[in-house]
Amino acid sequence: RLDKLDEESADYDDKRMCHSCKHICFFSAVCCECSDSKVSCLRHSHYMCRCSINRKYILIWTPENEMRETISRVEKRGEELSESQPVTKIKASSIHKGALENAPGSAKDRVFHQTYEVPDLPI
Repeated sequence: RLDKLDEESADYDDKRMCHSCKHICFFSAVCCECSDSKVSCLRHSHYMCRCSINRKYILIWTPENEMRETISRVEKRGEELSESQPVTKIKASSIHKGALENAPGSAKDRVFHQTYEVPDLPI
């Protein structure tokens, strides 16, 4: 019975995996009318397909109140951890041995995504 449950859980998680970053979309995902199987996280919905935003919709698996409760519990746990453990500071120079460079074209993409507003039109 446990093997079957694990197999079913893995299959369910595979169906909720972001097409782009491969993270599991726990609470919600963006889908498009052009595909029965592709989903993406909100951050990568524009990579999923070339369809217009009018063809995309959001699937929500978890009610909003449950999401808010989960966020609250995670924030509380984060505060508990930060209070209980001393902070160890690492110098940036010990991690990177030189200046970081932007990938070609990334500056334009960064500006676009930082200023892009996701429309909240009714479905």
